[in-house]
Amino acid sequence: MAAETEAWLAEAAFQFQDARVVGQTEATTQWLEQTGALDARLEEIAADYALRAIGRSEWQAARAAVERAKAALPVPIARPHEFTTGAMLRSAWDSMAVSVQRAVLDDIFVKVVVMPRRQIRGAKSFDAWRLVPEWKQ
Repeated sequence: MAAETEAWLAEAAFQFQDARVVGQTEATTQWLEQTGALDARLEEIAADYALRAIGRSEWQAARAAVERAKAALPVPIARPHEFTTGAMLRSAWDSMAVSVQRAVLDDIFVKVVVMPRRQIRGAKSFDAWRLVPEWKQ
């Protein structure tokens, strides 16, 4: 049963890592789109000023507003482990040293609680429902 438990934990870690990478990618994409739109707005304001469609004080006020909006955007934090997908971990897992596997699991799980068996009699078998992981964010 230990082998099944280890395999279940590893697979859960791979899937969690994939979800974490997707979340990071989406946040980065959204941030890039928003900053790109604000940069385009700055270029429009500069063009308006160059064409004398707006005055200097209007240009300064508009530029300051766009800069404040850019500063207010939450910058996504890129961590090295978030660039490793679950598939990459899965393919390298068997060749990793146990200490490295442990470090990967420590990065993903806070803890995993093993609940009591539901079936008291009979042959012992692996039951994934007994494993209750607490994930790191």
